[in-house]
Amino acid sequence: MSAASEESRMSVESYFALEAANPQTRYEYLDGRVLMMSGGSTEHGLISGNVITLLNQGLRDVSCMVFTSDVRVMLNDSRYVYPDVSVVCAEPLPRQSQTVTAPTVVVEVLSPGTEAYDRGVKLESYRACPSLQAVLLIAQDRPAVDVYIRRSVDIWMVQTYHLDDEIILDCIGV
Repeated sequence: MSAASEESRMSVESYFALEAANPQTRYEYLDGRVLMMSGGSTEHGLISGNVITLLNQGLRDVSCMVFTSDVRVMLNDSRYVYPDVSVVCAEPLPRQSQTVTAPTVVVEVLSPGTEAYDRGVKLESYRACPSLQAVLLIAQDRPAVDVYIRRSVDIWMVQTYHLDDEIILDCIGV
C-alpha cells in the first residue's frame, strides 16, 4: 500500500541511494517526486495475500511470476513503484534484483488514504507503461474490483466487478 506522506524532488540516482540507505522504508519515484510508502491494514494484507494465492494457482502452467509489494517495478526510466501485487511474464528475471521491468499485470488494494493517489497519478503511470496489459484496483471497504484492460496502445477498457463475478485476465491466461 502506498501513500503520499512524504514528497520531494530528486534524481533517479538519488532515489536509489535513498532506498539503499533506508532498507526498512520503501519509496516510490514518479518523474522526480519521491513518495514514502505507508504500512497496510489487516484487511489490506488479507486481500493482497488472497490475490497472490489465486494468481499463483492460476499461473501454474504459464511462465509468469507473481510478486508481492516487496518488489519494485520499473514502469519507465523515471517511474518506479511498489504495486501490492505484480505479474511479470516477458523478462528473464535476474537473481538478487530488487527491481523488475515489463510488468504484465499490477494490482492495487485501495484504502481511504491511498485511493486518490492510486486512481490518479499512479493509474496514469501504469497506463503509460507499454508492457502493462491489465490493472486491477480492489476496494478494501466493499466487494468491488475495477479492472482496466489494454485494448491498444492508448485505449483501455474498464469494467467493475462485484462479489459473485468472475474476472478473466486473458493476457496471462487466468
